[in-house]
Amino acid sequence: MAPAAAKDIGVASAVVNHVTGLYGGRSRALAAGNSIFSNEHIRTGDASSAQILLRDKTSLSIGPRADLTLDRFVYNPDRSTGRVVLSATQGAFRFITGAQNPTHYTIKTPVANLGLRGTILDVLISRNPTTGETTTIVILISGSVTGTVGNKQYVLNIPGTAYVFSSDGSTGGSRLMFFDASSSR
Repeated sequence: MAPAAAKDIGVASAVVNHVTGLYGGRSRALAAGNSIFSNEHIRTGDASSAQILLRDKTSLSIGPRADLTLDRFVYNPDRSTGRVVLSATQGAFRFITGAQNPTHYTIKTPVANLGLRGTILDVLISRNPTTGETTTIVILISGSVTGTVGNKQYVLNIPGTAYVFSSDGSTGGSRLMFFDASSSR
């Protein structure tokens, strides 16, 4: 449970199976309708998922075995200004920017920092248990995203394109990702 003085930054609008929040040194099982707080560390278990809606209308859908922290949330609804920063270390999620200036959103991963511009994107962060290598895959749905690795920047601005960033320093170039629905029948 969060301290009484803590101000919530959003709500868990949907929770499936085992999802926990760690805030102020205390762990809690999240349920639909629970408040979400700045600096809350959220984890999903196997076959678990959650949807988080922040006060600025940012939407974050989190898949199984995900691990992320809502590092910073500042929002002034009268001016639509502020900042959203989250750190994700593993798992899959979809991030949809809210009502703030699109340049005020950042997602930190173990391999790249992502700056968003009015964006919907899917992110998958995985770690190879044998080699220890971490890979971050970013797929742009709409808007644009800039991935920063070291001092290099990689821009996605065409929906359906993706980058693969690896902890070994390699980066896969932007390429179109296609899904052939007829092959899944």
